[in-house]
Formats: sequence, C-alpha cells, structure tokens
Amino acid sequence: MKFEVDTKGMSRVLKLVENIEKGREKALYRNVKAVQKKMKTMISAEIRKDPQHGLNLSKKYLDSKLRTGSISYSKLQARVYASRRGTLLSRFGATQRAKTTFVKKYGEKRKVNNGIAVKVLAKGRKKRMKGAFFIRLKNSGVQGVAIRKRGKLKVLYGPSPDQAMAQVLKHSDIRERVSVFAAEDLRHQVTHLLRK
Repeated sequence: MKFEVDTKGMSRVLKLVENIEKGREKALYRNVKAVQKKMKTMISAEIRKDPQHGLNLSKKYLDSKLRTGSISYSKLQARVYASRRGTLLSRFGATQRAKTTFVKKYGEKRKVNNGIAVKVLAKGRKKRMKGAFFIRLKNSGVQGVAIRKRGKLKVLYGPSPDQAMAQVLKHSDIRERVSVFAAEDLRHQVTHLLRK
C-alpha cells in the first residue's frame, strides 16, 4: 500500500516567491519533506489508536515498518509505504498461559503450557490459543508464536502494516488532515523565504 500526496494546485501561494532565486523549488521541497514526515507520524498513530481498527503494536516497531520515498527537486512527491509481510503474533503482547495440573507420567503436579494469549486490536480483548507456544525463529532469532497442525509446525501471523494502513486510509479522515497540513505548511515555507 502506498499513500501519496501531490502538491499541485498550490500555485497561487507559490507565485509569491517567483522573484526569489529557486524560491518555488525551495518552498516545495521543504513542504514535501515536512508533509512526508507528518504523513508517517499520522499514519503510525492512527494504526495504533484507531477506535475500531487500531493494532496493539509499539510505536517503535510500527515506525520501522513504515517507509518513506526519496524526495528531490525533480521528484516532489510525499510518499509512505508499509511492509506487506504479516506481523508475528508475538509482537501483539503475547503471553504464555500456564496452569498447574497433575501429570500422570510424573505422578506429580506440574505447570504445563495452556496456550498463548494475544491481544491484536488495541481496544480488543486477549484471545487464548490452546496448543500455541513460543518458538525462536531460525533465520532472525526473533521470538514467534507457533502451533502444530497435522505434525507440521506453523508460525502464526497477524495483519501486516500494509493491511493496517489500508484500513486506516479507508476509515479515517487522514487524507483530508494531511491536505490541510500541506496547505498550511506551504504558506509557512513561503513566508519563511520572503523574510530572508
């Protein structure tokens, strides 16, 4: 999923800096950089805090999965991309549930794994998955949640940042808020250049 904002349609404000050397380019470049940074911040916050679709993820982790496009004088577009790879369930505050039970094999009471509890939605409840357990992933060494199905090990994933971003863009007014910010910031950039 890619979220873009273009700065076309702001020519009236930019006319004010026509007489400054590269004034238009400077104002647009600074504006696009500020807009892109704001977009990433807003999308990250919305993914985590949306009342219905907000995910129980840390800001640090989510920010690392949101990437921005490169900006240049010839490519003045603010872009935010999100990772399409599913999020490991262990990222959603997964906790192991253990219960004390009598184990016939050992003839004594022992704590045994009673599954893993995970809270995917920020406003949701924890869901317990019987038979799930923690596993250290081979290539990355990161902790994941797995389950055995028909003798095969299956690592479990939640929604990807890309899916979460699509939900946010579909159900929130983030596009409008970014557009308002872009217009306000452009006026600020133009005023800053005129004062120099």
